[in-house]
Amino acid sequence: VVHLVAGVALQFRVRAANHGGWGEWSESSEYYKPYTNPIMPIRANMQTAIAIGAREVLSTMKKYFTAIEAQTLGGKVLITVATKDGGFKRGSVAKDCIAVAVSAMERFPLDAALQSYAALLLGWACYARPMVAAEAKNKGAKDLCKKAMENFGERDSRLAGNIQWCLGQMEGKVDLRKTRDIMIKRAGRSYQEMLDG
Repeated sequence: VVHLVAGVALQFRVRAANHGGWGEWSESSEYYKPYTNPIMPIRANMQTAIAIGAREVLSTMKKYFTAIEAQTLGGKVLITVATKDGGFKRGSVAKDCIAVAVSAMERFPLDAALQSYAALLLGWACYARPMVAAEAKNKGAKDLCKKAMENFGERDSRLAGNIQWCLGQMEGKVDLRKTRDIMIKRAGRSYQEMLDG
């Protein structure tokens, strides 16, 4: 069975079909807890992707879409790239960032740190790109940000700030010059933590 989330216990039931129709369902199996055992650990794979560039980081995030570690590390790297460059140079990269960030927010709604990084990544993807911002809204990014704010905003000021900035970028209302220095420092710390960790 593919696309299982590592560490989440599951039970299975099966039934067969043939020319006579469907058979009865089997009894439930014992609980099974899938685990990830990649040939190359996610961290090492992500470090290889970093050396190649943003598109490879996005590809690695898509490959390991069920692994929270890949989503968090990839998000930090892409945020650092966007912060240093003052946004993404290519609209196609920004659009791919929307897709992976929305997917991560949907898949891991109870992880405040991931929600925070994903919101910041969404904001950078939408920065100075109204067409990308419209696509983000169409994919439900605005609703996901509001849901994360409801879940964690009162307890997590970093997440609340990232979501406010993201929503402002989606609406084209935030002047980056006021927040750029803070973002550069934050992204630099996150990137250094990732390399040290």
